[in-house]
Amino acid sequence: MLCERCHLRPATQKVVEVVAGERHEWHLCEECALEVAYGLVTPAPPEKESLAERSAPPPPGAHLECPSCGLTYREFLQALRFGCAHCYEAFAENLQVLLRELHGSARYRGTPYAPDPEKTSQIQELAQLHRHLRAAVAREDFERAAQIRDQIQALREKLGWTNTSANR
Repeated sequence: MLCERCHLRPATQKVVEVVAGERHEWHLCEECALEVAYGLVTPAPPEKESLAERSAPPPPGAHLECPSCGLTYREFLQALRFGCAHCYEAFAENLQVLLRELHGSARYRGTPYAPDPEKTSQIQELAQLHRHLRAAVAREDFERAAQIRDQIQALREKLGWTNTSANR
């Protein structure tokens, strides 16, 4: 995302101002945020223009209509909703430009989600213990059910799920 004040540098700071109970929020680059913090300038209110007005013009000769649903690129920019799953492919080139303009990049550079294998196995074990608990109760083997209940509580505490009242 680009700075909402200078529109030149990536926004790295969020500035929040509350005046007369009304909250205003700006995403600014470091330079503009410092200027605002030291009172050298006041942030301009966020622009109310639509994405259709901000978006780069489509490349010449580009067919900007989804062949499946008939939604035009301009209609998408005004509504900010696709008409169908095929719109992503139909507008792919323009979406890359739009994402670069809005976020500074069209590519996600964050940390990908990677599940913790130990936690995953503990959750699977917890599910298995619940199945064994139900079976023990059905057999009326209440001693074994109490042991399993205690194992479930210990595992929930190990996982950081301390609210065990939901299982009772």
